[in-house]
Amino acid sequence: MSTFVEAQVTEILEERRGLQKLRVQRNDAGPGDRAYALTQLIGTAQPGDKVVINTTAVELNLGTGGWHFVHWNLSRNELRLPASGHQIKLRYTSLQFDTETAEEADAYVPPKSLDNMPVVGCQLLSQAATAIIAFKHLRPTARVVLVMTDDNALPLALSDLIAELSDKHFVDATITAGQAFGGDHETVTVLSALGVAKAQERADLIVVTQGPGSLGTASQFGFSTLGIAAVLDDVHWYGGVPILAVRWSEADVRERHQGLSHHTSTILERANHAVVPVPSRRPDIAIKNHPCETFDVGDIENLLDNTGIKVTTMGRSPRQ
Repeated sequence: MSTFVEAQVTEILEERRGLQKLRVQRNDAGPGDRAYALTQLIGTAQPGDKVVINTTAVELNLGTGGWHFVHWNLSRNELRLPASGHQIKLRYTSLQFDTETAEEADAYVPPKSLDNMPVVGCQLLSQAATAIIAFKHLRPTARVVLVMTDDNALPLALSDLIAELSDKHFVDATITAGQAFGGDHETVTVLSALGVAKAQERADLIVVTQGPGSLGTASQFGFSTLGIAAVLDDVHWYGGVPILAVRWSEADVRERHQGLSHHTSTILERANHAVVPVPSRRPDIAIKNHPCETFDVGDIENLLDNTGIKVTTMGRSPRQ
C-alpha cells in the first residue's frame, strides 16, 4: 500500500543542503503535519505551495519518525536542476537524477592500497557517531571521513546526526556510495568510496555506516546491515584494517538483541577473512576467531554529553 495526498505548505521549519523540513496542512483543522522535502530531487517549496505528500510510512508507523515526504510540488509546471555528471542514481524510478561520481572525474586515480588505515564498519548510525567522537577525542587533528552505504535511507541530507557531526567538525568529509546520495562525493561503489576517502580526502579514519532507519527482522539474514560483512572483506582486500562496532545491549526487550546481537554474530560469520578485531569495553565478550581489543577513552556518556550532540538508538539515550 502506498498513499499520496495533496497538502499545502504552511511553514518552513528548517533548511540545510539537500533538505527542507516543512509544516503542511491537509485540511483546515489541526496543527498540520511535518514533511521532508528532498530539494536535490524536487527543488524547494515555499509557504502557500500545493504539494503531493507520501504518507505511507507514517500511516504504517514505520521508519520516518512521524515525517511525510513531499513527492512533488504542484505549484510548478516543470523543474530543471543543474548537474554536471551523467551517472544516474535512483535509477528507473520517477525521481531518477544525474550526478557526477568520483570515478568519472578526470583526476580520479584510485590508490593501490589503504596502507593499514583503520576502517570501522557500523551497524547503526549511533555507533558511527560514537566511534567518530571517541576517535576525535583521542586525535583531535585527525581527519575522519564518513561513508554512507545504500543499505537503508538513501538521502544523506535526511540525517540530523551526520549534519551535526559535520557542522561541528567531527566529520571532515562525507561520501555516498551506490544509490545513496548527497555526500561531498558520490561514488558507484563502497570500494571506490574507500579509495576516495584516502586519496582525495586524506583520511586517517574511515567510518562506514548505513543511513537512518535500520531495517531488521527476526530471520538470520533479513537485516539491512548484513552488507557490512562485504565491507569488512573489501577493506581487508584493499589493505586496510577492518574493525566492526559491536552491537551489544542489556536493555533491548528483544531476546535476539540481548547481550551480543545476532546481527553482529552473523556479520562476523559472513566475513570471509580470518580475523576482524572487535573493539570492546567488555573483556568478557568472547567471539569465535575474532579477538576483542579493549580500549578506554574515559566515560563515553560524559564524552557524548560534552559535545552537545544528541546520540540515541531507537529513541534511547546512552544511559538508557
